[in-house]
Amino acid sequence: MTTDTFEQKKNSIWITSHSRMVGETRYRTYDTVSSFLLSWLSLSVLAWAVVHSPQPPSPFLDTYTALLSTFVFAFSIITFGFRFGETAVLHRECYLRLERLIACEKDEEILVCQYHEILAAYGNHSNKDFEALVLQRTLFTGREVRGGDNKTIEWTTAMLVKYALRNGSFWLGVLVVFAMGVVPYYFILKRV
Repeated sequence: MTTDTFEQKKNSIWITSHSRMVGETRYRTYDTVSSFLLSWLSLSVLAWAVVHSPQPPSPFLDTYTALLSTFVFAFSIITFGFRFGETAVLHRECYLRLERLIACEKDEEILVCQYHEILAAYGNHSNKDFEALVLQRTLFTGREVRGGDNKTIEWTTAMLVKYALRNGSFWLGVLVVFAMGVVPYYFILKRV
């Protein structure tokens, strides 16, 4: 095997490894944000229940609080089902094994064999993780990413638009869910 093909294999492994790093960061963000939002919404419902008890009934707020409680319950079940923290840990284990493989293996056949064994042991990263990696390294920091064919991978406008829409949608959703927890505090402050 030639040195060029060996380097191309290492480039492929490097891209996979770093895409998993981006995926780990994404899942850790999901885990942290969902935990924060669940705590915030739960605190909002509890605060309203404590303040509301000696006050006269408010049909709108009672209905809203019941719906919010149901939402918190459903959101917690859904969030638990996604297992963001566990997925982040698996991505980390995978990219650490891949990085060790790149650093230590000198034989191309063994490299490829172990690469496929590692990939078989872990779930795949998302294409959005690969695109985020390309954008972070090429557009945002001006560095280079080389593909398995040893050609430079360039960011595209489509990658940038998808990245912006995904991140914008995520943070807008976070803001909406956070705002759901603000309503009871508004009424609490209004009554006090």
